[in-house]
Amino acid sequence: MFRIGKANEGDEEQRRASADSAIIARRAEVDAMPFAPGIDPAALSETIAKWRDDLIKLIEDWRGALGVIYPADLEAFAELGILEVFKGPQEFLGTTGLVFAGFGDHDVFPAMVAHDSHGIVAGRHVSVEKSRVAISHDLTAWLSAFAQTSMSDTFNLGLSEISTPP
Repeated sequence: MFRIGKANEGDEEQRRASADSAIIARRAEVDAMPFAPGIDPAALSETIAKWRDDLIKLIEDWRGALGVIYPADLEAFAELGILEVFKGPQEFLGTTGLVFAGFGDHDVFPAMVAHDSHGIVAGRHVSVEKSRVAISHDLTAWLSAFAQTSMSDTFNLGLSEISTPP
């Protein structure tokens, strides 16, 4: 992400030029970043074609209400926004967890795989594996908290905060 100068720095044309150059510089940075795991790079051009005009319209609609100087090239601005989500969805989308635990067909002991899930981007689920543990003769037990903090604390500490009714 990037920031341009303050609203009172220079005249409107200088701020617009500053915004345009910031977009060009940020686009170069984002182009060099890898796509997030699970995202098909081929879907980028289709997503840009499908959503760019709607995003530009939203920016135009907000322009008057916000009183902010927007870049001259709204197409480049909209495309950068879409590309940012493709390259770093964890920065822009919510995160939740997925945990798969149990026994496989030929497992004697249980195993667990935990993922951070960042939702759906261009029709594909975006997740990153965070941990993988399998019980064995050498690792006889494993405790991993992956529920809400209050529930995890209750299980791990053996007590919970008691709330009193108002």
